[in-house]
Amino acid sequence: MKNTIPFLFLSLLILGNKTSAQSWGVHLNGNSTFPISNDRKGQYPILWYDSDQDPSILVGGFGAGVSYQRPWRGNTQLKFQLNAQRSRFYDEPTIFWDANGQPILGVIGINNNLNASVLSLVLLPITENQKWLLGVGLGLRGTFFSKTDYGEAFVDGEKASLKLKNKSLAPVVAILPIELTKYFGERFSVTTRAETALSGTSRLSANKKERTMVVLVEVGYRFGK
Repeated sequence: MKNTIPFLFLSLLILGNKTSAQSWGVHLNGNSTFPISNDRKGQYPILWYDSDQDPSILVGGFGAGVSYQRPWRGNTQLKFQLNAQRSRFYDEPTIFWDANGQPILGVIGINNNLNASVLSLVLLPITENQKWLLGVGLGLRGTFFSKTDYGEAFVDGEKASLKLKNKSLAPVVAILPIELTKYFGERFSVTTRAETALSGTSRLSANKKERTMVVLVEVGYRFGK
C-alpha cells in the first residue's frame, strides 16, 4: 500500500505533460457501504423511507469529486479521480450500562464517516461509439472523521445524547474500484462503481478480517473534450 501513493501521483504528473484529448470532470454521487465478513454490521440505504424510524426519510452517503481523463493505448483511456464524501452504515449492536451496572439501552447505532478517496483506473470501451466504458484500477480511501449515533437515553432522569466518536476504523485502506459508465452526448455521464477494500477496515483484533464495499451512483459533467 505504501508504493501505491507514489505510483498514482507519478503517473498523473507524467500524463499531465501530454495535452491532446485530455478532459476534466466534476462528479456528484450517492453511496452506500456494505460491511463484509461482519454480519453484526449492516448497509444503510442511499435514500429510503421507513415509517418506523425517526426521521422517516433515510439519507445515506453522498459526495463530490473531480477527475482527469486522457487516451492511453489504442481505444483505452486512463482516469484519475479524487472524491470527498460522507458514508454511513449500521454499526454493531451495543448495550449501554449505568453506574450501578444496570442496562440502560440496547441499540444499533448509525455510523457516520467523512472519507476521501483517490482512484487510478483504466477505461475500456465496450461499444464502438465509446458511450459505454468499463473501468478497473486501484485506489486509496481515507477516513478522517467517524462518529456513531446511538440516539438518546434517559440517564438519572435526564436526556443524554449518545453520539460517540468511533476510533475503531482503519485511517487508510487500499481499494479495488470497478465501474461502468454511460455517456449521454459528449458531456454528461452516469457511473455505477463498486470500491472493494483490499486491506482491513477495522483496527480491532476481533474484526481483523473485516472489509467493506462502497457502491456509488455518480453523475458527471466533462470539460475539455
